Amino acid sequence: MPPPDPYTSDMNVIPRAGVKITEVDKEVMFLILTLWKDDWGLFIARLPLVVDEVERLMQADSKAEALMSAHAAKILGSIAIIAQCLKQLELYQPWATQFDQVIQANIDLYRDAWSKTRGNFRQSHEAFLRKEFDEAARVAKPSGGKFTYPYSKRRTKETVDTMRRAEANRDIVWAKIDQVTQKHVTDFENTYLWELNKPPSKLFLDEPAQEPKKFKPEVKSKTKVKTKGDPTEPATAEEATLPAEATQPKFAVDAKALKVFRTLFFDPEVTTTPGLIPWNDFLYAIAATGFKIEKLYGSVWQFTQTKLDVERGIHFHEPHPMGKIPFDTARQHGRRLTRTYGWHGGMFVLLEKS
Repeated sequence: MPPPDPYTSDMNVIPRAGVKITEVDKEVMFLILTLWKDDWGLFIARLPLVVDEVERLMQADSKAEALMSAHAAKILGSIAIIAQCLKQLELYQPWATQFDQVIQANIDLYRDAWSKTRGNFRQSHEAFLRKEFDEAARVAKPSGGKFTYPYSKRRTKETVDTMRRAEANRDIVWAKIDQVTQKHVTDFENTYLWELNKPPSKLFLDEPAQEPKKFKPEVKSKTKVKTKGDPTEPATAEEATLPAEATQPKFAVDAKALKVFRTLFFDPEVTTTPGLIPWNDFLYAIAATGFKIEKLYGSVWQFTQTKLDVERGIHFHEPHPMGKIPFDTARQHGRRLTRTYGWHGGMFVLLEKS
């Protein structure tokens, strides 16, 4: 059932008519309701304990795991990381027993800080809660394949028409959103939209003009060039040292791992459309480059590099329930590896057999 008003996330769940609720269904629903209601039940049980119980139930019973969608499993994995951080803070005794007291004693200070941080986003937040925004939510429903975008498939009349239809439906959604925001949001200063549309000059109507800075021309010393003998450099000349370019290592991997990396990163030599990547093949390929792999909560896996001189790890979500990574998600993983470690497709070569 939907929430009673738009200002609360409290929902009531009722079974469909004619659907038999099993004991596993009841147990999973009880834990999920405890998580999202955030009332006395969660306060007494504590978030880490509830998340641990959800994880235990999913590992012990395949029926419980099947009830979790891919989106829910991804959210649960993020909540599990937060829960683990809270658990570590609660172990920080005896100071941990005073955290709640300090928060309550300074609640007004925290509220003022939140109000300043929230700033001009208040208008946007209030606009999204208006009843007229329901029209945008209605046209944004992805039913009937309205937003299907088969960009990874070969260009045919059918795929092009499908992509154009998705783009047209997307434009309708944003037109509805713009209609609401333009009506109720008037102050965009210090927002991303304001930064995007502001002129490149630093001169604004409400700011004083900046004084032009005076620069002294660089005086070059005159040097006399020898016409006899070997010309030498002036004594005052400093030798410019060019910084050495950082080079990425080459990874020699077998054909199984190379196939995975050619899907993660763009490779001009690959002319066929890459398919799905089995999750076990992804783990195999990542481990071949020196990553230590550890499964965390939900669908979250931790990858820590052990061979290269890097300190930062990276998380990836295991696909659920089919266990294969779609092509678009694989390219997202590749872009994340590029941003984090600077990796690209040219770093991976086929291992020569001895």
